[in-house]
Amino acid sequence: MRNFDRSLIETGDRIFITAGYDYRTTEKTVELVSKLSNVFAVVGIAPQTVLRTSQEYVDESVRYVDSLVRDLARDVRHRKIVGIGEIGLDYHYGKTPEEKEREMKVFVSMLDIAERNGLPVVVHSRKAEHDVIETLENYSVKSVLHCFSGTPRQAVRAVDHGALISVPPIKSRTRKKVIKEVGIEHLVIETDAPYLGSFDDITKSAEQISDVLNTDIDTVFEVTGKNALETFGLEHLLQKTKI
Repeated sequence: MRNFDRSLIETGDRIFITAGYDYRTTEKTVELVSKLSNVFAVVGIAPQTVLRTSQEYVDESVRYVDSLVRDLARDVRHRKIVGIGEIGLDYHYGKTPEEKEREMKVFVSMLDIAERNGLPVVVHSRKAEHDVIETLENYSVKSVLHCFSGTPRQAVRAVDHGALISVPPIKSRTRKKVIKEVGIEHLVIETDAPYLGSFDDITKSAEQISDVLNTDIDTVFEVTGKNALETFGLEHLLQKTKI
């Protein structure tokens, strides 16, 4: 992010999980987490990347993600990789059958890598919730549905398969219904900075849950933070840090 106050993430009392979405950003993400002890990464190929870049670049990105994950046990830097993401489907951009098929092919390849290595996934599902959830049901992986904007019924179907619904700092009537339907035990919060919110907007995400469920905000931070750490295999940090 531009003009980002690095001191905000160097205090050591909070945990951050950041995401790559192609070869370049994944490479930068891995470099970042190797320098900051309290920042962890998920790495992957987002559907937007699939459509906006060449097939050669996409193939290279897939191979790079696969190689990073295979190196987890050998390189301490790579042990900071705690999931595969951002991956998924985006039918706002992928409108034709050919474009959707191209997105799906990469989505499945990322899910294969995640399942093979026992890693959770962070999933983008813009206007593609049905296909995303149906595809996830074919895999035994934990998942976080990032910036979820589907229906309450779709949310319930997803959490029944072990997914967490991630709440960004953007309010909507549907999102309120989803929060109420699935309950705090199936929620996490995010900023999606710098795209939807800023670093400080994590409080806005928490306030949505607090307002809908009539729960104090400290409880929201505690429960959603615990949900996140358990999903990404970071339970050992629960007693050491704020979320």
